[in-house]
Amino acid sequence: MAAPGSLPMPDQVVMEWRKFAAAQQIPVNMLENLEFEVHHDHFFRLLLMRLTKSVLAEHLAEEEYSARARFPATWWDHWKEAHGQTWLGPLWMRKWPPRFTYREATMKIEHAFLYPEASIPRPPDIGRPVRYDQITGPYWTDENQGDTQ
Repeated sequence: MAAPGSLPMPDQVVMEWRKFAAAQQIPVNMLENLEFEVHHDHFFRLLLMRLTKSVLAEHLAEEEYSARARFPATWWDHWKEAHGQTWLGPLWMRKWPPRFTYREATMKIEHAFLYPEASIPRPPDIGRPVRYDQITGPYWTDENQGDTQ
């Protein structure tokens, strides 16, 4: 008797070949400056195929945002912050407060118009622009270690 949720084992196993494919439509005018790479990863037994295209871009603007975050310096400081008042009492917490470290994250956003249909040299009708926004980051930096605030 088979276990619940499992399939019974047949006396004869029937197998077949099935095809798997990945397809991407690329307009013919995009084939002009196209680079094609094939990489065989022997360790993971994978095949990577990459198509790369250079596209004419008009730089619009760049923005940079920063945020500052506070983290407990150790797991013990986290526990003291979360449970110290109830388990250790206010006297202990005043004498040995939790220590914190501060980290800053910076993120850059680049805005551009892309012209994927443009031919070089630049024709009178360059084609429709495509809005492109790229987010780079966040990049974290440590401000200090073990500050008590």
